[in-house]
Amino acid sequence: MNAFIVLEGLDGAGKSTQIRLLADALRAEGERVFCDVEPTGAETGRLLRRILSGEVPSSPWATAALFLSDRINQNTDPENGIRRHLLDGETVILDRYYFSTFAYQGYETSLEWTTAIHYGCPALARPDLVIFLTMDPEACIDRITKNRGEGALEIYETAERLTRVRRQFEETFEYLGKRENVAIVDASGSVEEVHARVMEAVKTRLRPKKRLVLFDFDGTLADNSEGIFNSIRYALGKMDLPVPDGRTLRTFIGPSLFDSYRRVFGGTDEDGQRFVTFYREFFAPTGKDQAKIYPGIPRLLRSLSADGVRVAVCSSKPGEFVASIAKKHGIYDLFDAFFCPGFAMSASDKTDLIREGVKHFGLAPGDALMVGDTKYDVEAAKNAGVQSLGVRYGFAAAGELEAAGADLFADDPAGIYEAVTGKTL
Repeated sequence: MNAFIVLEGLDGAGKSTQIRLLADALRAEGERVFCDVEPTGAETGRLLRRILSGEVPSSPWATAALFLSDRINQNTDPENGIRRHLLDGETVILDRYYFSTFAYQGYETSLEWTTAIHYGCPALARPDLVIFLTMDPEACIDRITKNRGEGALEIYETAERLTRVRRQFEETFEYLGKRENVAIVDASGSVEEVHARVMEAVKTRLRPKKRLVLFDFDGTLADNSEGIFNSIRYALGKMDLPVPDGRTLRTFIGPSLFDSYRRVFGGTDEDGQRFVTFYREFFAPTGKDQAKIYPGIPRLLRSLSADGVRVAVCSSKPGEFVASIAKKHGIYDLFDAFFCPGFAMSASDKTDLIREGVKHFGLAPGDALMVGDTKYDVEAAKNAGVQSLGVRYGFAAAGELEAAGADLFADDPAGIYEAVTGKTL
């Protein structure tokens, strides 16, 4: 499953019990499960517990910011952080997350502000499913009193405040819309009845998650048309050949340069190799520096990684050029790997590169998704047995991706994220 599940609800709704039952049920099905709770056991978490108990005074603004800091630590700890467990293929179940801040501190400060500081932080993983246990506030107070005894209530645990918080939770989920996958579960009734409802939400609302997303480079991550076209013009000039029209030039983006040359100009294999040599003679010092990363790509890569998805480049472009462009634009370190010709790779065919990428991470083809902008990416994905996502903002002709049979489509980087996760950026 390898999912990130959050259980939210009013104090007394039974989150701890339902998390334990859910974890036990998933483990019985062979899943590896990691459970955690907010606030954490770190120094920030200990301070938050003192604030929640009323021992330490704090403004709701400061409390919200402190929760954000605690969550960053909880996500990024290299040994035991949420992202570490997700990348290792485990399912993470968390007792409360930033939704509690939206509800508890959000109604005292600003929902717009609390959501902005959390969604603006790339270190935070986005849950695959949020289960909200809803229950009458008076019943919650009765449960808390029975479990802890009189005088053990925290500062938010009054019927009046819990009523306000439940209303704020409802307003928060309405405000978030498609940003999150939220299931509202009735927490009244027996423990077994509630557990059955929770399991039903998990089985019906949790979509299968891709563990690896492979990105084509030109036309998908970067618009390098200026550098590519100038390099083609240079190479053809060196060979005393005419420059084709713009539509034909666009067909050079996607397949190998050698194949593109032979398709358009024919000639011998030696002619094709001469063309590639002249092309790189211009591209290496000049053409590659004319690339531009599409807006939204860095945020997309950070968000997928925070969700526990491996991200890698899978391109027919030589690895040295891909690496150079990625480093220049500050996205090189956002990738887990590069699968490109000449970049510690013996393969050059994109189908083989995709297969190598899946094998590298020890995954099955069904765990991976190939994202590209031309029919060549879709065809290579089909040949490798992985799903494909076609981006319409690249260099494909109208209808090309649909005709090739892409499984998914996106009009921009945000659309890629939504297609992969079911959530919006």
